[in-house]
Amino acid sequence: MSLRLTVFPCIAVALSACPAMALDCAKASTQVDKAICADPIAAAADGAMTKSYDALAARLAAPEKTALLTSQRRWLKFRADLCSARDNAAALTSCLADETRRRRAFLAGEPVGGPGAVQHFTPVFIQHVGEPYQYDIDVNALKFADPQLPGEKLFNAKIDSLLQKVPKIDQSGFRQNMVYSYDLNISASFASPEFISARIDLYDFSGGAHGMSSTSNFAIDLDAGKDLQFSDLFAADAQPKLVAACLADIKREKQERAPEAPYVPVSADEQKKEIEKSVADLTRWSFYATRAQITFDPYALGSYVEGVYTCDFPAELMRPLLKLDYLAQAAAPQAAH
Repeated sequence: MSLRLTVFPCIAVALSACPAMALDCAKASTQVDKAICADPIAAAADGAMTKSYDALAARLAAPEKTALLTSQRRWLKFRADLCSARDNAAALTSCLADETRRRRAFLAGEPVGGPGAVQHFTPVFIQHVGEPYQYDIDVNALKFADPQLPGEKLFNAKIDSLLQKVPKIDQSGFRQNMVYSYDLNISASFASPEFISARIDLYDFSGGAHGMSSTSNFAIDLDAGKDLQFSDLFAADAQPKLVAACLADIKREKQERAPEAPYVPVSADEQKKEIEKSVADLTRWSFYATRAQITFDPYALGSYVEGVYTCDFPAELMRPLLKLDYLAQAAAPQAAH
């Protein structure tokens, strides 16, 4: 069976009538709903997201509209699971507001940060609720709606290449009577008229002890239509300073997660080499409006149970090291979409 926009239908309603349900605070019953209703900022974010959802749904044909609904239901569960783990009410509402703002921007075809590119984005959804011997597929991506510049066309070509790798739903080679998972999220972490940074988060489970998560990125010069390299963004003396800052971050994280054995199974020398390699490789970098981040996948710097490690670079650290000060561009108003 080939991959299609295959999803469960709207229950008891026609495909043409699948709007987001605005939160009715008079009937709020869950911890998440009550927290949103009790906080004006979280409530405003939720209302803005609902409007973006409804505006997008109104433009979509029936199959895409159903895929959007499936994606939204899954995202609501993700938000609830993520934020409910916070240890106090303030952290809960802050998490809900932040995640909801990010979802609103995605549904509206906006980057996570930055003034925005000249052309706006359109969300793409590939959804299938899996059964045993099938893949459960949850794909959310952004593409330029009307690519004109060489870099916009390159961006879309990269997204198309990633979407073509989404596995077939039915897998005759599966040996286990279980549901497999393929979750792919592609966001524009930063966009300006000059360049765009895309983040690709993938989780793939196809049997075995556990699935594998990975994060990759690409940054594109929109006018030139080329992938940016480290030397395009950073000054010649930037790499050692960034490596030192990243090593300090990882040392702190290691003390929290693996204080008894911080260099098992990856030695200190191996960790340093991995950090040096990743700093020089822009496919490891996610750029945002006020910071940047390098993500190290499981096993890169430690055991699988240690999870993902990150190095965060705030604006005050990065600005003196940048050849192209995109952070100055980030201060401009968000482009209207």
